[in-house]
Amino acid sequence: MGGRAVKFVWIPFRKVGVFVFGEDINNLINKYNLLFLSDERNENVGWNVYTMPEDDIRIYTENDNIISIACYENCYYNNINMIGCSIEEICNMLKSKYNNDIDEIEIDDKPEKVYDFDDYGVQVWERNGKIVTVICDAEIND
Repeated sequence: MGGRAVKFVWIPFRKVGVFVFGEDINNLINKYNLLFLSDERNENVGWNVYTMPEDDIRIYTENDNIISIACYENCYYNNINMIGCSIEEICNMLKSKYNNDIDEIEIDDKPEKVYDFDDYGVQVWERNGKIVTVICDAEIND
């Protein structure tokens, strides 16, 4: 985890680090040594999942196009790492309030609260008062 200390900078609906939403993952697999995580493939929606060997990140694809990215170590917005922030700090940073009823999910026998910020296409997961996961999504055009 975190061997290279890649800094993942999030630009809402556009990209996280070097990974641009909508980009073909096949063009990036060799360039970034991405690993396909067959055990995390979601058969229900047809999503494939990739990771970088030395960074705790998941890249979700549909029809080989990047649609979502989950960060577990760092995800920067306005030069602040959202991982480790409180939900209040995230609301202040985004100048927005989450727009969902708070879901609580057990992960490794510990509760995590899930907050959605649809105006930004981001979901944050909080454990013990600190953000531990940031999931960034591409813009959905219905």
